[in-house]
Amino acid sequence: DLFAFGVILYEMLSGRRAFDGESASDILVALLSKDPEPLPPVTPASLDRVVRRCLEKRPEDRFQSAHDLALALEVASSHSQPPSAAAVATPVVPTSSPPMEAPLVTPSSGWLARHWVKLLAGVVVVALAALLGGWAVWFKNGKAAPKGPALSPKRVVVAAFENQTGDRSLDALGRMATDSLTQGLSKIPGIEVAPTGAGAGRVVSATYYLQGQTLRFQVKVTDATTGNIIYAPEPFAGSREEPQKIIDDLDQHVMGAIAAAADGSFDPRFVTPPTYEAYREYVAAEQMNAVDWTQAIGHYERAAEIDPAFAWALIAAAGQLGNFAEFEKEDPILSRLNQHRERLTPFERDYLDASRAGSAGQWTLALLAYQHAVKIDPANSNTQYMVGFAAAFANMPRLVLDTIPDPTRLYENLPYRTTIQASSFTVIADACHLLGDHQRELEVADKGILSFPDVLEVRFGKVRAYAASGRVEDVRKAVDATLGSSFVEGTPDDLMLLASLELRAHGKQDAAVRMASQSVGWLRGQPPAVQAAPNFRPALARALYAAERWDESLALYQQLAKEHPLVEANRPNRGDPNAPKLPEALRLYNAIDYLGALGALAARRGDRAEALRISDELAGINYKYLFGNHTYRRACIAAQLGEKDRAVRLLSEAAAQGYLWRLPIILQIGALAFHASQDLEPLHGYPPYEELMKPKG
Repeated sequence: DLFAFGVILYEMLSGRRAFDGESASDILVALLSKDPEPLPPVTPASLDRVVRRCLEKRPEDRFQSAHDLALALEVASSHSQPPSAAAVATPVVPTSSPPMEAPLVTPSSGWLARHWVKLLAGVVVVALAALLGGWAVWFKNGKAAPKGPALSPKRVVVAAFENQTGDRSLDALGRMATDSLTQGLSKIPGIEVAPTGAGAGRVVSATYYLQGQTLRFQVKVTDATTGNIIYAPEPFAGSREEPQKIIDDLDQHVMGAIAAAADGSFDPRFVTPPTYEAYREYVAAEQMNAVDWTQAIGHYERAAEIDPAFAWALIAAAGQLGNFAEFEKEDPILSRLNQHRERLTPFERDYLDASRAGSAGQWTLALLAYQHAVKIDPANSNTQYMVGFAAAFANMPRLVLDTIPDPTRLYENLPYRTTIQASSFTVIADACHLLGDHQRELEVADKGILSFPDVLEVRFGKVRAYAASGRVEDVRKAVDATLGSSFVEGTPDDLMLLASLELRAHGKQDAAVRMASQSVGWLRGQPPAVQAAPNFRPALARALYAAERWDESLALYQQLAKEHPLVEANRPNRGDPNAPKLPEALRLYNAIDYLGALGALAARRGDRAEALRISDELAGINYKYLFGNHTYRRACIAAQLGEKDRAVRLLSEAAAQGYLWRLPIILQIGALAFHASQDLEPLHGYPPYEELMKPKG
C-alpha cells in the first residue's frame, strides 16, 4: 500500500505515471525493473525524498509502516524551503504527458511554499481512495491502461536482471543471465518470448547480490493479468567465480515453472516446479498414461531422478501404481515421501495423505484430504476430479455431481489426453445412475463417447442408462455398435457383461440372460490366439455365470480355482513363464473371485456345508490390500444361503474396508457393484440392504 501511495503521489506531482507502457505487462516490467523519471524541479527536495523512498524496489528499503510515512511527511512539511527562482523560472512539462488544461505546479515559488502541505493532505485523501478501489482495478484489470494485445500465459517477457551487488563490474553478469534465460525460454514449444511486454502474460524479473563470495539470484515470475507472483523460489546461489553454474540452474527451474504453468500441468504456487528436463519427463509420463501406464511410471521415476526435489512426480507415480493394483510398489514410494513430508508443499502433503488413505481403503479420509487440497488451489481440475472420485467410493454421488458438474470442461487446457479425462465421464455417469437421473447419465455418456470414441468405459453409462429405463433394444444396439471395434482397453464382452448385470438389476432377467449368452458366443468365436490369452477363461466363466449356465460355469471355475489356489496366489512366475506377470494384489483378487464363485454356486445348489467351508477359507485371508474383496464374496455366499442379516452385515464391513470390484478395464465403486451383483438379488427389497444402499451425504 505504501508503494501504491508513492505511485499516486508521484502522478499527482508530476502529471504523468511513474511506470507506464502500452500494455499491462509493459507496466509490470516497468514496475519491476525501471525507476521513474525525476519529479519536476519545483518539487521540494524533502517531498522528493519521501516519494522516492515509497517507490523503492525492495520492500525493506521503503517506509516500514504508514506511521513512519506520516512522520516523514510531517518532518518534510516543517523543514521544507521553497525552491530558488532559477529552479522554477522554466517549469518542466514532460513531453510524454498529454497536454494539461492547467499546470499542476505553477512557477510561483511562494504559492508552492504556502500550499504544498495542503496539497499533500488532498493527495492523502485521494490516494487512500485509490488504494481502496481504483488502484486495484487499474492494476488487476488494466482498465486504466492503454489497450494492447490480450495477455497470454504462453507469452513471456524477461525484465533486465538488476545488479544489487554494489559492484558495477558485475553489470555484464545481469545481461548474460537475462540473455541466457531468454534463449532457454524461446526453445520451449508453445512459449513465445516477447521483446517488450506487449501481450505477455508472464513477467520474469530478478535481482542478484553478493554475500561474501557467494552470488545469489532472486527470481520472481509474475502473472501480468493479476499481478500475483506465481513462482518465487529460494535464491539460486553459488560461487562468484562460477556464475554460469548458477545461471544454468536458474534457467532450468524457471523454464520448468513457466512451461508447467502455461500448459496447466500444475500450478507452481502449490507444487514445487522441477527443472525443465524433469518437467519434460513428467509430460511424457502424462501423455503415456492413456497408452501404456507401465511406461508412464518409468517417465515419472526418471523425472524424480533428474530432479530429486520434484516430489510431485513420485506422488503421480504412486497414484498410477495404485490405480493398477501395484500396491507393493506404491507403498514404499508413499512411505518415503511421508518420511520427508516437511519438504513438501501443503498441497503436495494433501495429495500424499489422500493417496495413503486410499491405499488403505479409507475413502472418507481421502475425500477430506482432497477437499483440503481444493481449498488451496480451487482452479485445479485434477483435484476436483479426485474429490469426485473419492466421493464416489464413499457413496456420496451428490457430492460427485457438485464437484464435477461438467466433465467436458475438465482438463480442457491440457495439450494431451489423460486416462483421468475419460474416467471423469464415467464417475459422473455412475453418480447419476445411483441417484436415478438416467437422462443426465445418458447425456454425460454421449459426451464421453464423442470425446473418447476409443475408450470403452465411457460407454458403460449409456448401457446402464438404457437398462435402467427398460430400453432393452437400445441396450442391444449400444453393445452391437462396439462389435468389430478396437479400444484402448477392454473388449466388447466387458460391455456385454455389464449390460447383462444392469438389465438383471432393473428387472429384465430374460434380456439379461440373452445378453450374457451373446457374450458367451462372442468369446467362443474368437480366434485361438485370443482364447489362449490369460484373461480369456475368467471372462468366459463370468459370462457363463451371468447366462445361468451353472454347470459349465462350475466346471470352468473349478479349473481356475485349482490353477490359482489361495495358498499359492502370491507366488510369482506361476504357470506359463512367458505369461504377463500380474500384480500380487490382482493375483490374489482373481483367486478370491474364483473361490467366491464356487462358494456361491455351492449355495445355489443347496450344498450349505461346502458354501460355509469356502466362506471360512475366505475369512482367513491375511493381506494388507484386500479392500474388502474377500468380505464381499462372503456376503454373496450368505445372501445365496438366505442369511440376509449376515449378508448385509458383511456388505457393510466390505464397504468400510474400501470395497471395489474390478472388471478387467474399470474399477466399480462399492455401491454400484452391490447394485449390479447377481448374487445379491435375494437382498433386493430387504429394508436393511436398501438402507445400506442409500447415497450418503
